[in-house]
Amino acid sequence: MTSEIECKRAVGTLGSGAFSTVVRARDRQAGEEVAVKLIKRGSLVADRRLYVKREVAYLAGLSSHPCIVSAHEAFLTSTHLCIAMELVEGGTLFSFVLGPAARERPPLSVADARWLFQMLIIGLDFMHRRGVANRDVKLENLLIDTTTAQRPLLKICDLSYSKHDADSAAQTMVGTAAYLAPEVVRWSEHYDAKKVDVWGAGIVLYALLYGQLPFEPSRPDIFAEHDERRRPPPPGRQVDPGAEQLLARMLARHPAQRPTMQQARAAMAGWCLEALVIDHSWFQTDLPPGALTLNDELLTRTVDDPALADRVSALVDAACYSAADHHPLDRMTVNLRAGLAPP
Repeated sequence: MTSEIECKRAVGTLGSGAFSTVVRARDRQAGEEVAVKLIKRGSLVADRRLYVKREVAYLAGLSSHPCIVSAHEAFLTSTHLCIAMELVEGGTLFSFVLGPAARERPPLSVADARWLFQMLIIGLDFMHRRGVANRDVKLENLLIDTTTAQRPLLKICDLSYSKHDADSAAQTMVGTAAYLAPEVVRWSEHYDAKKVDVWGAGIVLYALLYGQLPFEPSRPDIFAEHDERRRPPPPGRQVDPGAEQLLARMLARHPAQRPTMQQARAAMAGWCLEALVIDHSWFQTDLPPGALTLNDELLTRTVDDPALADRVSALVDAACYSAADHHPLDRMTVNLRAGLAPP
């Protein structure tokens, strides 16, 4: 990868938000296509300096996981801070489940919903065991890879609001209205960011199963006032009792009543185990052998670069200034590819 990228203008942007734009780009040396997140240099980076540093550093530390988008490098152009990442072709889970195309095909089967949910849980479990909470789990921040398998693969792609255990306790109201946990809406002094992730994953599971969000996006305040304000499921939609039980626990109003991610993973395995009694081949298709031990293996093999945080910090600090200021790090590139020891 080289920091001299060629944007494919004919394709246009892959997505955009309040603080960044993601474009499709090509490495001129290797010919590799990537997604590049562009954050305009200057005050936009300076105002969010801490969040940007965390996002880049966490992407590097987590990108060895198949359920998390892999990061390649971060670098500066004359106008932007750029984060080059794996290109995932299938779009967002929001478009896949709730977009116009989704309304033209039958709803996801419970088996397909479970398959996608399993990858989300395994990815979040890895994040949590690495000490990182996402804090913005939502359909829009999950990508679908439709090019590498018969069934789509899911990847977590946006760590803009992530927070590490080593940092101060979470207390900032961040996230998206339709996915906000009650304790975040109440803006309590501190909250357990990992339990907030469990809530967000519950919202995603509900959408996968029922093809709609459980709460009105415009009324996040209702979560702080009522225990049961979920929309009724669509008529005729049948869901496993085990799935509804897991949903009820993950969407419990009080965080202490929600499972941790590892408990959610265990409950998920138990739910699938019921299916194993009914159809062994279906169980094997939905949860490949070794899926629940994958994180143990990756945790033992991941090699951290102790100097990475300092390099990322220096790069982001340089991005707080425009290129006209001739910062000495304007040509700096930081390699974000995760290191893995041999198995």
